[in-house]
Amino acid sequence: MANLSLESVNACLRAMEYAVKGPVAVRAGEIEKEMQQGVVKPFAEVTRANNGDSHAMGQKPITFLRQVVSLCVTPSLLDDPKFPEDAKERARRLLAGCKGHSIGSYTDSVGIEVIRQDVAKYIHERDGGVPSNPDDILLCAGAAEGIRACMKLLNQAIDGKKPGVMISVPQYPLYTASIAEFDMFPVNYYLDESQNWGLDMKELKRAIDESRELCNPRQVLTRENIQDIIKFAYQEKLIVFADEVYQHNVYAAGSRFHSFKKTMIEMGHPYDKMELFSFMSASKGYMGECGFRGGYGEIVNMDPDVKKILLKSLSAKSCPTVLGQIAMDVVVNPPRQGEPSYESFEKEKAAVLGSLAERAKMIADTFNSMPGFSCNPVQGAMYAFPRLELPAKAIQAAERAGQQPDFFYCMSLLEETGICIIPGSGFGQVPGTYHFRRMHRRALPPWAAVSRLASPRCVRGLRRNFAMSAAMQKNITLENMSLCLKTMEYAVRGPLVIRAGEIEKEIQQGAEKPFSEVIRANIGDAHAMGQKPITFLRQVVSLCVTPSLLDDPKFPEDAKERARRLLAGCKGHSSGSYSDSAGIEVIRQDVANYIQERDGGVPSNPDDILLCAGASEGIRACLKLLNQTIDGKKPGVMIPIPQYPLYTASIAEFDLHAINYYLNESRNWGLDMKELKRSVDEARGICHPRALVVLTKENIQDIIMFALHEKLVLFADEVYQHNVYAAGSQYHSFKKTMMEMGHPYDKMELFSFMSTSKGYMGECGFRGGYGEIVNLDPDVKKMLLKSISAKLCPTVLGQVAMDVVVNPPRQGEPSYESFEEEKAAVLGSLAERAKMIADTFNSMPGFSCNPVQGAMYAFPRLELPAKAIQAAERAGQQPDFLYCMSLLEETGICIIPGSGFGQVPGTYHFRTTILPQPEKLKDMLKKIQDFHFMFLERYK
Repeated sequence: MANLSLESVNACLRAMEYAVKGPVAVRAGEIEKEMQQGVVKPFAEVTRANNGDSHAMGQKPITFLRQVVSLCVTPSLLDDPKFPEDAKERARRLLAGCKGHSIGSYTDSVGIEVIRQDVAKYIHERDGGVPSNPDDILLCAGAAEGIRACMKLLNQAIDGKKPGVMISVPQYPLYTASIAEFDMFPVNYYLDESQNWGLDMKELKRAIDESRELCNPRQVLTRENIQDIIKFAYQEKLIVFADEVYQHNVYAAGSRFHSFKKTMIEMGHPYDKMELFSFMSASKGYMGECGFRGGYGEIVNMDPDVKKILLKSLSAKSCPTVLGQIAMDVVVNPPRQGEPSYESFEKEKAAVLGSLAERAKMIADTFNSMPGFSCNPVQGAMYAFPRLELPAKAIQAAERAGQQPDFFYCMSLLEETGICIIPGSGFGQVPGTYHFRRMHRRALPPWAAVSRLASPRCVRGLRRNFAMSAAMQKNITLENMSLCLKTMEYAVRGPLVIRAGEIEKEIQQGAEKPFSEVIRANIGDAHAMGQKPITFLRQVVSLCVTPSLLDDPKFPEDAKERARRLLAGCKGHSSGSYSDSAGIEVIRQDVANYIQERDGGVPSNPDDILLCAGASEGIRACLKLLNQTIDGKKPGVMIPIPQYPLYTASIAEFDLHAINYYLNESRNWGLDMKELKRSVDEARGICHPRALVVLTKENIQDIIMFALHEKLVLFADEVYQHNVYAAGSQYHSFKKTMMEMGHPYDKMELFSFMSTSKGYMGECGFRGGYGEIVNLDPDVKKMLLKSISAKLCPTVLGQVAMDVVVNPPRQGEPSYESFEEEKAAVLGSLAERAKMIADTFNSMPGFSCNPVQGAMYAFPRLELPAKAIQAAERAGQQPDFLYCMSLLEETGICIIPGSGFGQVPGTYHFRTTILPQPEKLKDMLKKIQDFHFMFLERYK
């Protein structure tokens, strides 16, 4: 009874491949499990030389970075004399840049402003004084996420042709995977192995000329002769993507890193006006902090209107992990000469880079001494790409097995030695040649092997279309960029929130306002509103960041036990290593145990658990599966109105069709099954309904029966399962209900989601969450796992935070009583504020507000005067938008109009969080009341 089959899943996800985490890596994981179960192998361990994960391979973390992160996680350590003063100074400054002075709060979608300033200063200094603007910096969860976000802009067919992406062969599989996922066209050109993977400009020209009959070229990956590439990009009207994550990994004597931006600016007009995206990561270099998921992108010379769309598209992802942003800050703002940590930091850095250089030489020399091998010098980055000659019989055996010969070789090597490397066919290679990629525990991939440029692993993204004028017309414009990104909206971070940020800056610059601060009641960000973190969670995270604290008697034994167990589950026993794409196995086991206990013994399988960077990322990953036209109709997703804007934003981004069904305000936002039936019946003429999103705890059995009848996949957003305030109410899970209903309901497909951002933890900045995938077709599940592999992994420390949510202190453990006390205090205070906010609105003329029985928000209804409605119409605004914008400008209170969530036509609402601390909430409600009377008087 599968509603999601291989044939009906998003064809782009079926087509994508990500070699680094492909069949060889999957088999390596299976072998590791077999060995854990006692299966005897001719080797003692699996050596994962398939990706650039230095901590997994034994590199020690840079002490200063871990110190700064630990101080931000546990500010009480700022009083600990064991931490140096420069680390403390960094931590204080970074915490001051966080909302509520807490890393548990959300940041702006583009990242913390003070860190963006530090990145801009770093680039300015690196490039010898070439200016860099913090407003052009996007912080991201690793460089890969920044690259993917910018690539999405190009995804618009022009003149009936797909956008083309020029990629070097060999290439980094992130690009081929993303090209397939975004339904673009790859334009391959070959690097010259005989010239140490050099680029022949004639080959670049050949590739683009041959591709024009098939696509519109838009991006290129290359690595040599920056000036020639820039001239080529200008001539061909292309955009430049520079993937510069290995800028610190340059080993060849006499070589140094040259940035594309600096070269482009120094070349002068017209080249200095070209569009450029460049990227950097905390995962590479000498830091190697893959698990932190820190990175940045610099966006140069972009059309301002296109930039607004890019920022809007990022807003639906909430924000990058805060701890990844902090790690990135230490990369760009390390200890300076004269500071206490400078000498030890420089010593550790030199040791890492020196050791890498030695290994780079060792690996090339070794392969070149072996018969049948040849290997170019490893001049930078973390990989070698040796060429091997294979016997004719091996090639024939591979053909009989339906395999590429180098895949056959690499799989045989894995099975017989435990060494996991990736065949060259996964990266592309000249037909008839065979290679593999091997880490020298950071070795060099060919595309990153910079000869005279030493510009490791550079992506040069280029895109063609309209003629350039002398005034340098932009290559990405509103007219030719992704239509889906243009149409998406995300009200929670929309125009009101943007204006709130502008007002905050105006206040900082001395502008006088009738208020002293902006109260951001637009989003469920508990820590930004003053909620204190749960001590036990922060202790476990700190111990995982800085394992030396495991000897500190100030930390309780149960926190230490959790940390030891979690570190043992990390590759290399380090939170700086990549995890599996689905998350750390021991944490997935804990999540499954939590669900099974929560649901009264209904089984949960760790293999059905996907850890994710907040529930929203899990929801988006699963929604993508549905994006397949059936019988000429778009897939439809049923969403409740009012709804959470994540869904409408994601539905627009993925080119799905939103099927709205209205909740009944008169029944405390209850669900009427007749309304559900009306909406799906009306939608069938224009789309193919495929999924039903449910946020309500009511009518669960009716909803399940309806979904079965209508052949819909269920999405259960259960992030507020701990936030139940109404007397006599309790949380009921969709999965448990579905299983208790028996056949055929217990075989239905269900996606359910949970987060660290809500509940009593409120740790939004950690970006931790999980999804449980129930009854999914095994082939479809493989597609889902493959699709998330291109995102590498969720932040490891977000996974650690999620583990504490599902595995808190138990009765009898040292932290149990204090933990329960803190938890009860948070939930009790939330219940009081929920009552206060509903009672206050209901006491105000023109307002009505349903009781807040759970979650973190109120959605009061207000009556607006006719003159206010007319004024809004004249301004081209929704009436509730006019009200909320006026409230913001006059009181500094930022709330979101109901039109951003959907509402019955002719009714007006706004959404406000209940999270401000009690005294501030009273003050906020008083200001709203005073403003409301003035607003009514103004428009009477």
